[in-house]
Amino acid sequence: MAEENNVNMQASRLELDGMAEIRDGVYANIALARTSPKESILDFAFIDSNEQDAEGNIVTKGKFQARIIMSNSSLVELRDMLDKHIAQHVQSFPLGGMAN
Repeated sequence: MAEENNVNMQASRLELDGMAEIRDGVYANIALARTSPKESILDFAFIDSNEQDAEGNIVTKGKFQARIIMSNSSLVELRDMLDKHIAQHVQSFPLGGMAN
């Protein structure tokens, strides 16, 4: 049975096409999440500076990079995939590269 499943996995292919700007990706150093009963919204941004406004208040400046909207079940699948990826990364690079 395991061999049969393995054969099916090898026969599956996923081909994605997209504009070059999307394939290049974006850098984000902050992520925000909101959920409703049926879906979740993930916002990613790049925060690059703090500036002082006219009243002397510090204002953090950044650029919105991307918004991902997905079902909550897809969000759980994403979490599980990231947990697995992080565990493999920590095993491969035990001394660094991943903040706790």
